[in-house]
Amino acid sequence: MLFGLACIVAGGRAAALAMPALAPSVQPAAVNAAKDLTGTWQDTLHAGRDLRTVVKIAKAANGAYIAQFYSIDQGGQPLAVDTIILEGSTVKMALNLIGGKFEGKLSGDGKTIDSE
Repeated sequence: MLFGLACIVAGGRAAALAMPALAPSVQPAAVNAAKDLTGTWQDTLHAGRDLRTVVKIAKAANGAYIAQFYSIDQGGQPLAVDTIILEGSTVKMALNLIGGKFEGKLSGDGKTIDSE
């Protein structure tokens, strides 16, 4: 997923996505296929109050993943995801602007990402 997704390590602490604490799994609104992250993923970040988050993932011309992170309840301005990698079923993302990191496992059917 993707920040506001599942679990992101914010400020060096395991949390679920972007800011403080996140949920344990990410749900895609739309995913193209198993072992492909392309699509729109959504989750709720639990950071004092629940914050709805969305990550939109696409593939660049060179085949690398590119993504935008949105915190719907904080204005919804897109933030570029600096790094997004799928290695086997392991998904890794980083959003340097907010110090957010995420690592999780893509389910076999490609419909969820569960945090470590």
